[in-house]
Amino acid sequence: MTNHAIKNREFIVCIIIFTQCIIFAPDNSDCYDIFRSSYKHYAAVVDLPLSTISLMNCAEECARTPSCGSFSYRRYGSTDSNCLVSRLEADDISIYSDLVSDSQWDVYEFAQRRTGCSTGGGGGGGTGNGGKVLVF
Repeated sequence: MTNHAIKNREFIVCIIIFTQCIIFAPDNSDCYDIFRSSYKHYAAVVDLPLSTISLMNCAEECARTPSCGSFSYRRYGSTDSNCLVSRLEADDISIYSDLVSDSQWDVYEFAQRRTGCSTGGGGGGGTGNGGKVLVF
């Protein structure tokens, strides 16, 4: 009887720790800035079209993509391909040849050079300062 109770308690502790690792993540909102409102990337400069649940999720996908320099996010409407990741950095974007006007979208630059902002996989461990709870 006693062993059974201890095992259940350990199981609950493991679930709680595991859940915290999944839902807590660093706040990356300082890692991107709006570059152009009511525009999106032309398909020719989109490297990775994604369906995401939020702007923050789209920014995280950009941060995980080694070549990401900017991304477009659709504020309204369907979540199908509402996040467009591009290798173009803001300094390299031509408003006339790389972007198209669309009132449902905004283009964001990924601020790779800021402290704590980096592209590529990896990372993890703890929530860091300013951690946010992500709802998936």
